[in-house]
Amino acid sequence: MLCVFSAVSGEALASLDVEASEAEHQVRRLKARLAKQLGVSRFRQRWLGEDHSELPDDAMLDFSAQNVPVLNVQLVILEFVEAAEQSDQLVSACDKNCWEEVEALLCTPLSPTSFRDQLGRPALHAAARNGHWQCIRLLLEADAEKDEAILGLTALHLAAQRGHVGVVRLLLEAACDLHLVTLKQHETALHLAADHGHPEVVALLLEMKAEKDQARSRDGKTPLHLAAEKGHPEVLRLLLAAGAEKEKVTQDGATALQLATQSHRTKRGKPAGTSETGREEVARLLTDTTGPATASEGS
Repeated sequence: MLCVFSAVSGEALASLDVEASEAEHQVRRLKARLAKQLGVSRFRQRWLGEDHSELPDDAMLDFSAQNVPVLNVQLVILEFVEAAEQSDQLVSACDKNCWEEVEALLCTPLSPTSFRDQLGRPALHAAARNGHWQCIRLLLEADAEKDEAILGLTALHLAAQRGHVGVVRLLLEAACDLHLVTLKQHETALHLAADHGHPEVVALLLEMKAEKDQARSRDGKTPLHLAAEKGHPEVLRLLLAAGAEKEKVTQDGATALQLATQSHRTKRGKPAGTSETGREEVARLLTDTTGPATASEGS
């Protein structure tokens, strides 16, 4: 048993049960468990032993050294402070996936939202954009603002757009809002994943009850329309299996099948990332699943 007392008032704050099968426990992991009880990030916690010296995060507490396996620690809670200098240091570390540097900076403890790049984007966005899940995990532990939108995009939008399924999973486990839309086109994370052909991300978002038939504002296209137009058959299969409405039309009156079978050329040509082979497979899938409904409409 670990008993935690306030170093200021002496008040009992919490207690943690420890596994009887394990004699030693790392302070870092125990802090993470305490964070869930107290709602205080482990990076803001400072633990003092019975001799009033600070216990480092990599210290091992031995619960077998006493007849009664109970240890007492005193807790000092620090506030996050804003970075005064080198405000892009954490962002740079996340860009390069230097997660050990990220942890060291957060332990200072510096606020994870005080570090910005030249465009004002926080460290969480850098990690999400690059798929660096170790950095994402640390930043979420530090209570980074998970739904902050910069230039119209959240961390979840960036990870979904680039197909970083591990990062998407961590963000969803942290209760990120998967229904938030981008600024310009009102696209959800599911729109972005479907548009860029990331079936693993699409499957995960659908499992978390993402809205499969939501239309984006610019042209009324749903995730199914985007998957059909770009030629992503695996994504299309997932959306159809989830019950996506295949006969829904865009603002121009086009169905998913029409987007897959027509060139829809504009002055800029076909949409970037379009696969002609994939569009043919998509057209076959939509034709097979349309069946009698299409025949009756044509009769």
